[in-house]
This record gives sequence, structure tokens and C-alpha cells, in this order.
Amino acid sequence: MSERKKPRLALIGLIAVALIGSAAFYLSKTDESKASEALDKAKTSQKLQSLAELDGKAPGHRNMNVQSWTTAEGAKVLFVEARSCRCSTCA
Repeated sequence: MSERKKPRLALIGLIAVALIGSAAFYLSKTDESKASEALDKAKTSQKLQSLAELDGKAPGHRNMNVQSWTTAEGAKVLFVEARSCRCSTCA
């Protein structure tokens, strides 16, 4: 076999392997993917808990006190206080 035909045959072999591999991958897929199953579950499940707690009322609006400053190194900082504790002591 001549030296010129070896790279050509190797290229044909690689193409054949790629075609066989991609066909096997395509045929191995199921009819319904996991993502569509998750989407179907989300559609049939209950509403978000945070929406259920509103009991049909519109959420209240809050004013946000945004504080900003620049550090000595030049980084801009935006700060909004977020109190997560809702107990009677902290409120």
C-alpha cells in the first residue's frame, strides 16, 4: 500500500467510527427526556409555597435603602440590609 493512501484510509475510518457512534447515541435516546419529565411534574405539582402564603393578596411593596461606596482599592460596593429573622425579638 502506498504512503498516500494510509492517511486517506485513516480519515475514512474515523468518519465511519463517528457516524456509527452518533447513530448509536441518537438511537439510544428514549422517547421522553428527563427534562420534559421534570417539566411535566412541575406543571402538575402544587403552586410555589411562597405564592400559597399570599392567599390571593397582592404582595406588599418595600422601599429598599441601597447604600453604596467605593473601597480604597476602587471596588464599588452596593449594600442592602436584608433581615431574615422574623421573630418578635428581632422585628
